[in-house]
Amino acid sequence: MKLQIDTFRKEKSPGGSSEAHSKLLNDVLLAVSAAGHARVWRNESGMAKNYRTGTPFKYGLVGSADILGILKNGKFLAIEIKTGEATQSKEQKSFAAMIQKFNGLFCCTQCERHASFYQTLLRLKKYYRSTT
Repeated sequence: MKLQIDTFRKEKSPGGSSEAHSKLLNDVLLAVSAAGHARVWRNESGMAKNYRTGTPFKYGLVGSADILGILKNGKFLAIEIKTGEATQSKEQKSFAAMIQKFNGLFCCTQCERHASFYQTLLRLKKYYRSTT
């Protein structure tokens, strides 16, 4: 069965604008990729609808990080993006704890400024060196 996914328009969260979130997410994706220690990709979750029936359905894992990836040494990488005054949800904190429990690397980038994702890159570099 062919499905066309029409993503519902997301409301602006009180923590920050979706435009700021998307910009920071893209900046982090590019910066982490350029560092060369990992392969990363955007991880989407949300709600969409079947274009034929209009039936809504959820996709993705609730609480999973915005960016997922794998380090050169085979370890799992998850990066959560936060803008404005946004904080991690209970589900996001549980996801972070799971990644860390299984010896993966979890980072939370919480600022629209470039300094925040440079800190993420430094942490990634330090982690990579300590596990190779």
